[in-house]
Formats: sequence, C-alpha cells, structure tokens
Amino acid sequence: MFALALLAITIHTDFEGGNIARVEKISQTHFRCTVNGEVDQDKRNRQPSWFYFRMDGVEGKEITVDLTGFKGEYNYRPTDGKWAARLRPSFSLDDRNWQIAEDVEFDAAGSNLRVRLKPAGNRVWLARQAPYTGRHLEALLSDISRHAFVRQESAGKSVEGRPIPLVTITNPKIDDAKKNVIWLMARQHSWESGTSWVAEGALRFLSSADPEAVRLRDRYIFKIFPMCDPDGVARGGVRFNKYGYDLNRNWDLVDPERMPEIYSQRKAVLDWVDKGNRIDLFLTLHNTESADYIQGSLIAGGAPMQELGQRFWKLLDEKTVFYSPQGPRDAPATTTAGMKGRMTVNQGLFHDRKIPAFLMELMVEPSPRLSREPGVKDRLQFGEALVRAMAASVVAAAPASAAQGTPADIVERNDAYARELEQHLQNYLIEQYPERASRAWRRDYSSQQAFLKSVAPNRERYRKFLSPPELRATGPVQRRPRPLRELPQAEWVSVPLGSLKAEGLLVFPKNASGRVPLVIAQHGIGSFPERVFGVDDPHNAYHDYGHALVEQGFAVLAPANLYSVEKRNRIERLARLADTTLPGIEFRRMQALLDYALQDPRVDSGRVGFWGISLGGMAGMFWTPLEPRIKCSVITAWFNHRRNKMALPDPRYSCFLDTKEEHAFFNGWLTEFSDSDVASLICPRPLLVQHGKKDRIAHWPQVVEEFEVAKEHYRKLGLEDRIELNVHEGGHEIVLETGISFLKRWLSVPASAAK
Repeated sequence: MFALALLAITIHTDFEGGNIARVEKISQTHFRCTVNGEVDQDKRNRQPSWFYFRMDGVEGKEITVDLTGFKGEYNYRPTDGKWAARLRPSFSLDDRNWQIAEDVEFDAAGSNLRVRLKPAGNRVWLARQAPYTGRHLEALLSDISRHAFVRQESAGKSVEGRPIPLVTITNPKIDDAKKNVIWLMARQHSWESGTSWVAEGALRFLSSADPEAVRLRDRYIFKIFPMCDPDGVARGGVRFNKYGYDLNRNWDLVDPERMPEIYSQRKAVLDWVDKGNRIDLFLTLHNTESADYIQGSLIAGGAPMQELGQRFWKLLDEKTVFYSPQGPRDAPATTTAGMKGRMTVNQGLFHDRKIPAFLMELMVEPSPRLSREPGVKDRLQFGEALVRAMAASVVAAAPASAAQGTPADIVERNDAYARELEQHLQNYLIEQYPERASRAWRRDYSSQQAFLKSVAPNRERYRKFLSPPELRATGPVQRRPRPLRELPQAEWVSVPLGSLKAEGLLVFPKNASGRVPLVIAQHGIGSFPERVFGVDDPHNAYHDYGHALVEQGFAVLAPANLYSVEKRNRIERLARLADTTLPGIEFRRMQALLDYALQDPRVDSGRVGFWGISLGGMAGMFWTPLEPRIKCSVITAWFNHRRNKMALPDPRYSCFLDTKEEHAFFNGWLTEFSDSDVASLICPRPLLVQHGKKDRIAHWPQVVEEFEVAKEHYRKLGLEDRIELNVHEGGHEIVLETGISFLKRWLSVPASAAK
C-alpha cells in the first residue's frame, strides 16, 4: 500500500496496478509525482511508461499534478523524456469510465508534464492510459466460460505463481484438421493495457452469436494469450518480470526459473507445432506512443511471408482504423545484434520453427483515423475488426466474382490477364526505361550554357507533365500574426487566387541587418507549416528546422499544402479530369507566395533556397526545375530509385504500387523523368539529398545508386562540388547540420548573420 496524507487530499496506490514512486506537496492542491520506472536484469533500459493512482478528497478543487521522471533508456539508447510532451493521461471518477485529460502542459526543460483537473466527485484516478487489470480479465473469462466452444487452460505460471491463461475458441463439432489456426498474444508488457482491451474485444466477438463469429468458429481455431505478464499487471509494472527480464525479448533463451512466463508461452506454441498442427498466423499486440505498424520476417520468410504481410496489412488498412500508410515492416533477426536475450516473440518463433509471426504496434497518441486518442470503446471495436482481418488474411480469399458464382476458370483467366498487364507495364517502366531515356535526353556537357539549352525540351515536357494551371493574385494579400514558440514575429500570409488562395507561414529573423536570404520550407504528408517550426512533431522528424533556419539568419516561407492521403487522392482525381495535377496547383500557390515574399525589402531576391521533407521533397523535385528563382535545393526523405519505388514491390522498402496513395501517380512520369534525370533539370544549381538508412521509403543502397547517376551530370560539367549526398543512420527525418551548412554555403550567409 502507498498512501500519503496531504491535509484534505490523500493519494493512494494500494490497489491492483497502482504505482507512483514519490509524491511531493507543492501546495494544498498541487503535487509533484515521480513516475516509478523499472530497469532490466542488468539495471539498464529504464522504462518510465506507467503510472496509476487515486486522489481522494478532491471534490470542487482545482488539482494540479506535475508528473516527472520520464527520462530513461530503450534498447541501450538513452531517452531524454521529451516523448512525454505528447502524452495526455487518462482519468476516471469511478475507476471504470475513462476519459482523456484535456488541460495538459509539457515543460521541455524539466521533462515534466503538468495535468490540471477539477473533478466532479470526491475521488479521481489518473493513469497512463485506461487500465486493464486481473479483475477485468477474471470477469471476461467468467462471462465466456459458459460456452462449449470456449476452452480455458493455464499454459504455466508466472514468477509469483499467477496462472498464464490460454483460451481456445473453435467449434468442437467440426474436425480441427479442416481449420486454419490463428494465435493471438496480448499484454507481454504490463503498461500496454490497450492491448488487453483489444484482446477482450476479440474474445467477446468470437464467443458471441454474431453470424460471422459463428462462421469463424466453424472454420478456424483461435488460440489467445489474453495476459502474458500477470505479475507486472498486478504491481503496476512496465515490461519486465520480477527478475528484470523483458517478456518480449529473451525468446532466444530457455530459462524456466527466471523467465517462466516466456518458457510456458513458448512451450505451448512449439508443442502445438511439434505435434503436427499448423499455425497460419501468429500475432503479438503492443502499444507504442505514436505509430501503428505490423512487423515480421519479410525478407527471411520470402514470398509467403511477404504475401501474407501484404494481405493482412491491406485488410487492416481498408477495414479498420489501423493507420500505417507505409505498409508492413521487415523484422531483423534480433533487436540487438551480437547479444543473447534480444529476440522478440515473433523473431524467436520464426527463428525456431519458421512460424509466420508478426508484431503489431498500436499508437496511444491521437490516431489520424480517429483524430483523437483511442479509447476503451475503440480498442474493443478494433479487437473484433482485428480477428476478422486475421481470418481473411490467412486464406487467399476468392475474388468477389467467384463468390457470386463466376466459374473458377473464368476467374483464373481474368487473373492471368491482370498478371500479363502488370508484367508488361513493369517491363516498360523499369527495364525499358534506360533505352527510352537515352532517346529522350540529348545532353550537351560542353558548357553550362550548352547544357541548359540541350535540356530545354525536356524541361518543357516536364512542365507539361506537371501541368500547372494559370493562377494569379486577384486581390490584396492578408497578413495576420501567427506567433510560434520563441518566434512571436511569425505571420500567416494569404494570397487570393480567384476562388483559391495560397497560404503559409512567413518568418523573418529578428534584428536582421541588411537583406536576408529566403528558404522555402515545405512540409510533407500528414504535416503542416507549423510543424516546420517544431509544433506537434511527435516523431521529431522535422527537428524544428524552420526555427533553426531563422536562428541562422534566413527568412523562412512555409507554404501550406494539402496533407492527408485521402484528400490528396480525391483532389488528384479531379485535377486529372481538369488536365492538371495537384502538385501543379500547389506549384502555382508557392509561386504566388514567393512573389509576395520577394516584394519585402528585407529579402534578397537573388538568394532563394528550398528545403522539403517527404512529400515536401517531392515538391522540391517537381518545382525546382521549373522555378529559376530557387538557387539551390535540399531534398530530404524523397529522392529515390523512382522506377522501383513506384512500380516494383520489395520488402526492403514501401512501394507506392502496394499503397493507397494514388495521389502519387502522374501520367507520363516514368516515360523520361527518373530522379537522376530530374536532377539534371536542377543542374547546375546546387543540390543536397538527405536519406536515412532506417527510412523505409527506400532501400538506401538504391538511393546511393540513383544519386551516383545524378552526380554524373554535375561531374561532366566540372561542378561535382555542387551536388552532395548525406546518408545518415537515422530514419525519415531532417538532418540540421548538413542542411543548414549547405544552404549557408550556396546562399552566402555570413557567420555574423546567425544569432
């Protein structure tokens, strides 16, 4: 029991799952609570991911709670606690109905999270997310145990002797040999209570009278571990058992004494397989802060694993709120090369028996599909949708036409025709491209002037490919203050363009002496101009680069482009019907904003650069060749082996052909405009490409290969120093140092201009 008497208010953790390390009284209604992180068996990898406590005597009072202690370590890499900036805890007045705290403020300097509440009752519970404890599971298992098609057993016991339940659901009257088999695992990590709510949703649906549930019980065997770490759940732990062993690592070790949880779960799965039974899909559920994704041994598993992963991901994408536009991820052989005890359950089961095992992460931060944090109801509904998707993915379902009675030979004929078309077009786009490009491009490298003249026809065809419409300013420009963190001088600019308008942020450096260079900073998909300046950047992919540019003496223009996949798809369809493209429209909008910005006497119109990330990088590759006022460009997380990226699926990267991002396809793009060829339309202007080795938009050696082809144009002109490639160890993100250094060099920013 943990209780602290603080005059009229008491704080308690003496209940299942309750945990907070230390409470300090700041005032009668203001408390500082330190999160009780846990470490592993080596006293490393501190994880401060869970808190859950009750406050009594709070009715009618405005309560302030400062949560601290978020610094830690993950996979032997330190974390600074700033991940908590995006955290909004859950609270409840009855420990049953949970809602998200709205009045939350993060102090980056101290890595503290301030939560303000005014409870309507005399008690309030506060937790990382809606808790799910052993009492919830007991109630669930009691409810479903009455059904003959539900079988419960204990796979083993935890360190502290708690049973590890394994639930099997199937119709016992139908021969098991005719059924597909699905395994599902939840709550390997005790803080990840969202996974238990998903598992409950799955179990309640599968044991229901719903006609689809009845059909699934007839055709499938479902084997579900609903709570893999009962000890951690009871004590309010994080991810380690009593002896400090991470229950989703160590699957390459066998230790029934120190890791009985892993031992018993692993034994149940392998015993099942070793008795000759099948497993068509194994899935372990997890929570993470800000990303949904599935991960499996796609490369090691070859075509069968890749096809299963794609089917499963597409069903999730089409039928559920799961948001993972980049597709399934490949899992390495282990989380930490060269160390024992670092395999996850999916890595271990694939290694031991080639079981088709996947890991699923479910975000706890606001979901793009929900536009808010997922709640208990969302998790329960997802549980039902999840088992439906799992079931559909393990059987290569017949096309709808076959289900309606179309003869199988006709369906196969149609499928064969589709394969012929795909192979024909892939051959044209990929294999025949070099020969086609050699006829389309007639570059003359004898001088810069001769070179520019020789690519002029290609530039005009590129302009036609982009098809920017005629859009001109039609009225006075509107400007209003849009103060940003540490940038009170920021303004929101709106230029009327008839029935449209061009909008974005414009920020000048403070106390600039003389005319300053301007950088067009373009955000990517799922983002917005404010993120360029560090606002609501959950993955820190942008690294506040707009702010960094202003600090270094640049003015920054950050246009607002349409950012959601679904809306870009819809508008791109209309744009094609109108013989234009969405990037072409956005090109004209950028030009209108640039026209306006260059009228400001503080801007040096001869020193304009571009820096875009992700889809903003696409904008840079589209716009720079057609806008001579841009003197140099930085392309982050976009430059690619374009033919492969668009048309050749490969588990090493996300191929647009296998996504729903139809907005990324444009008529005639790969007739002659690979990324290395587009670079020749930027040449002789300086170009920097940034790409992270962990960025799944590309297989980084292919980026290097394409870059070397682009570099040849500069080399043949004696301008090799004007093109650079920055391949770094990170992911889909800005690299400040190389980007700013490049822009300062080519836009001639003196050191004295920097703050």
